[in-house]
Amino acid sequence: MNRASLRAVALTSLTIFALASSAIAQPANPLDPKKPGQTNPGQAGMDAPAVNLQKIFVPEFIKPGATFYYDERSGQFHQNSDQLNTGSVAVARYTVVGVTESQVYLVRTSYLNRNGVLVYSTSSLLPINQMQVVGGATIWTDIRVVDGMTPNKDLTITNAPLTLGGAQYDCTTMDRVTRDASARQFWDRGTGLLLAAQLATGRVLGKDLYDREQTTSQQFISHQPSSLPWRDDPQPDWSRTVKKMVYEGTNTLTQMNGPPISTGYRGTLDFQQHFDGWSLFKQTTEMQWQQQPIVFPDIASNWRIGNYWISPDALKRMQAGVIEENAATKTTLSYELRQGPNNKPLGYIVEAGQNNSFAIYYGYDLDDGALVHYFKTDTESSTQTESVLVGRE
Repeated sequence: MNRASLRAVALTSLTIFALASSAIAQPANPLDPKKPGQTNPGQAGMDAPAVNLQKIFVPEFIKPGATFYYDERSGQFHQNSDQLNTGSVAVARYTVVGVTESQVYLVRTSYLNRNGVLVYSTSSLLPINQMQVVGGATIWTDIRVVDGMTPNKDLTITNAPLTLGGAQYDCTTMDRVTRDASARQFWDRGTGLLLAAQLATGRVLGKDLYDREQTTSQQFISHQPSSLPWRDDPQPDWSRTVKKMVYEGTNTLTQMNGPPISTGYRGTLDFQQHFDGWSLFKQTTEMQWQQQPIVFPDIASNWRIGNYWISPDALKRMQAGVIEENAATKTTLSYELRQGPNNKPLGYIVEAGQNNSFAIYYGYDLDDGALVHYFKTDTESSTQTESVLVGRE
């Protein structure tokens, strides 16, 4: 794909912000009820608050379990060529999994588009503080703070309607253009929700200041509150005081012209803080043949798909079958009972992609609700990952 083609698809003008939502059935979103030509008053017109960086601004729709979907695209070009060097198209799911006075915790899960099929890619923790909210570095902002900003030679602020997915939004657009980067963001004035964003960095390659060596774009698709059947169930008692969980397993690559290649790993979860329904921990992953372990912060939460626990009552109450079909990620979430690796019946939450592109099995102990078995297959990359719980303190 050349630069002009990519820009035509995703990186120029407002046409980029109608691609995903026009093709995907829209679940409810925090901007409803809304029809073309309607807007919500929300925060706009209120006095700008004093910015207290110790206390985060949390709109009503940013609550545990709330999930937001975005179309996200990126491209990088050779410095002396019109041809795309690397690029990706993905749908990202942002789920609110914990809220305190000073921070909101999101989990971002990415589904990469591989030959027209969305495949699970990565999942990571995003702690959000007030500085990121007022600085526009997350999926919502306080529009009153935006209204209080003063435009300058690098910053342009405009208010104008934006049509997206058949709905019209009262929108504030912020454009920042410097020698090294061009960035624009589209905020819904009624809620402060990010509707779309575009970033271009590096040397300018054409007349358009957004036509640079590296480009990314982001577009709101939809929002939905949590639909997980166990979301309102109390967490297991042991999960409120657990100190450590240890998993061991293997990553296996299947080769067409050779034997499978397996690499062992061990993951240790050291819990640091427990809250009502969610906990923060540090994960240490030790890979076979790798000298240094990988250490990163993560979160366990009632509102996270693939959490490290589920209420045993919910596991016994749920019926086998489909829990939900997701229009944005083209995935199906289901529940089934089957024998685990220890020949003990487990309750499995299964997330499966379209055309069997991938499947992730989360196996839970029916008596205490602990995640004891994880199994993932990716037919696109011919890989399998499996682990079991080997220790808990």
